[in-house]
Amino acid sequence: MNTPDRPLPGLTDRLRLDKWLWAARFYKTRGLAADDIDKGRIQVNEQVAKASRELKAGDRIDMRQGPLTRTVIVKALSTVRGPAPQAQQLYEETPDSILRRTQYSETRRLAAEPADSIEQGRPTKRDRRQLVDWQRWSASNQHTESEMSDTSNTPDQAASPAPETEALSNESVAQDMTELLAKHAEVSDAYLRAKAEAENIRRRAEDEVAKARKFAVESFADSMLPVRDSLEAALASHAAKPDAPIETVLEGVQITLRQLTAALERNKVLEINPAAGEKFDPNLHQAISMVPAEQEANTIVGVLQKGYSIADRILRPALVTVAAPK
Repeated sequence: MNTPDRPLPGLTDRLRLDKWLWAARFYKTRGLAADDIDKGRIQVNEQVAKASRELKAGDRIDMRQGPLTRTVIVKALSTVRGPAPQAQQLYEETPDSILRRTQYSETRRLAAEPADSIEQGRPTKRDRRQLVDWQRWSASNQHTESEMSDTSNTPDQAASPAPETEALSNESVAQDMTELLAKHAEVSDAYLRAKAEAENIRRRAEDEVAKARKFAVESFADSMLPVRDSLEAALASHAAKPDAPIETVLEGVQITLRQLTAALERNKVLEINPAAGEKFDPNLHQAISMVPAEQEANTIVGVLQKGYSIADRILRPALVTVAAPK
């Protein structure tokens, strides 16, 4: 029973070729449609087209699908991929195309199935073993016949091989076996040595990694020891002379600060202390507030707390105030 055609959603006057093929359900994705278009399997009005080719109603499209070429006439353009009944309203297949598809289907139906000639299923393990044994016997038999035909001049000589030839053959086999055993021993020894060397390298690498993790701050700690010594000396001096002038105490504190700064710089710990008026950098600075100032907007007015970086990594951004837009 035929049902009336429902209104098609997303109708338009012009549409890309790849999108129309997808909406008409000839391809599952637009990418697959574009691939066939790029390979020249799709023609519009008997001309090779691109995926961006704009279609209009009445265009003829030839699609090469395997051994067949399917020809349809564009009836409508829709940007929506609907179910099959709606997709079939977008085109009309030509009678010649329908006839070709029907003939091809009938030919395939009447063709003999290749699998019908197989009387037995997959070969069993026993069948495969017998096949391998037969191939070995056949190759050996052919090789033997070839040697007999090359080394014999008469039928009597081919029927009875010389004892000297057999003895030489046995001796050659024994010599080859000895060489193979020696080579096997050599390769086994080399493998064991390489395996032991690889194991030693792995253990040494693990030890070095463990030591690096354990003593990673050794150099930094060594730089901090003089700073601690200076602080302890300052405390001891104050305990011995509690009435020492403040200038002497300040001088000792300044010396200790210079020691600390030098120790941090040796370990690539640098301070971030931007000057007033410098451009605000969110990678180095952290704005606490925006204040009115007689300078360019988004520039630093003051530093509330210095920042620090180690190598190329920020340990702590500088806390700053930023000039507000006027």
